Amino acid sequence: MTAYAIVDEPSPGRLVGAVVSPLWPLFALLFAGAWVALPWFVLNAFALGSATRARETFAAAAGLAGSLALAVAVLGLESRGAVPPGASDWVRLVVVAWHLVVGFGLYLLQARSFAVWTQLGGPSRSGFWIVLLATVARGQVLSGSPLWALTLS
Repeated sequence: MTAYAIVDEPSPGRLVGAVVSPLWPLFALLFAGAWVALPWFVLNAFALGSATRARETFAAAAGLAGSLALAVAVLGLESRGAVPPGASDWVRLVVVAWHLVVGFGLYLLQARSFAVWTQLGGPSRSGFWIVLLATVARGQVLSGSPLWALTLS
């Protein structure tokens, strides 16, 4: 006899105390950058026991790889002089747009599991302080090389 199971039901592990609404990592992406948001989405997926945590982890890794590829392309175009003067900030928006697409996709994937989690009475924490601290630390974290800053901004 098999036990009744809901496929979409979250199966939290030891990190259950770290569960936050996926809106907080999305805010972290908007205010602090991908350097904190992408790992936070993955951590939250595992803390939540999300049914789609493998897909979320893959999406975060693909988001980072795509961001790196776009940053290399943008910086390469700039170094060869292919970007007109004054247009550099506009070209760099390609990387920002990529971050937004990946972040919103991760939010949508994780929101379903989080909705089931809260419906079943699972606790969640506020991520306000993490977003605030990451926003304040953003300048220090992204002060390295231009490739580092553009990839993880």
